[in-house]
Amino acid sequence: MTDMDFLTLRFDELRDWFGTIQRKSGESLHLYALVDGVLDEPVLQKIIQYEVSWRNLYPPTMLESHTPEAAPYLVDLTAGEREHAAVMRLLLRRGQDKDLVAWVASRQRLRDLAAHFHPYAEIVMPERRRALLRYYDPSIMDILLRVFSDEQREHFLSAFYECRYWQDGWSAIAGKDYETLPPALERSIVLTAEQCEVMGNDSFAQTLYHNLKPKMVPRMANIEKHQCIDYIRQLLARATQRYKLTTQADLAYFSLLGLNVNLTFDAHPQIVEALLANRGSPDALSLRLSHVEEAVWHQLFEERAPLTT
Repeated sequence: MTDMDFLTLRFDELRDWFGTIQRKSGESLHLYALVDGVLDEPVLQKIIQYEVSWRNLYPPTMLESHTPEAAPYLVDLTAGEREHAAVMRLLLRRGQDKDLVAWVASRQRLRDLAAHFHPYAEIVMPERRRALLRYYDPSIMDILLRVFSDEQREHFLSAFYECRYWQDGWSAIAGKDYETLPPALERSIVLTAEQCEVMGNDSFAQTLYHNLKPKMVPRMANIEKHQCIDYIRQLLARATQRYKLTTQADLAYFSLLGLNVNLTFDAHPQIVEALLANRGSPDALSLRLSHVEEAVWHQLFEERAPLTT
């Protein structure tokens, strides 16, 4: 498939999706592009040249709002005019190899939706330090919705009907689609230490997925991305909690063994013994497991369970 074929297909799928949910919702929805400007700063000037409406998602009180081309922003593509179609094609093309844009269907007006997202620009960490919150990155948004409290999640999702993004295939996040938005948050989201730990672990699982994918056996490399990341998340939980592995190299090696050999490889008595006997050892995990008999690895590989979908 050529790049042009790819973009034409994605464009048609996007229009079909929006038309379908318009009919399904029975409401007059707006189509927005949620753009991570820092990934492609020049793209905003091209959008402005098309004279379509857009809003900065950093509130005016933030210093970062004064460089809107490097900020997240919303683009209103509802009208369906030639200029709007051109911007959709532009964003699809520029975002083909990076998470530049997510597509949002919402009944809210542009200014109201932007105002709803403003308080999410920053989070307050447990030590009271502030940090930018990249909720507009689809991978981060997916993590946040698992990390948020019920109240935080409900508020965030209230503003849209559905969010759709492309990552090795289309994925969607269902919103709550409130007719009337709840009051805007008066201050930034405050995350607990536990929430920050979960978010850090999930982010590391995402990073490991990209780093390990070239080393995965075909049956694992070809499964859906979110499923593979979920497997990595489970492996990391056992590696850290049960075997007290801490270094990134050991965590990556443990995860790769699980992905390529057997997702429950560490249940084998010889491997359990090696892992538990050497907890806290400064030796690399690859060295500590080097004494496991080769026949054990062959057995585990042959006995691996079918992948769930």
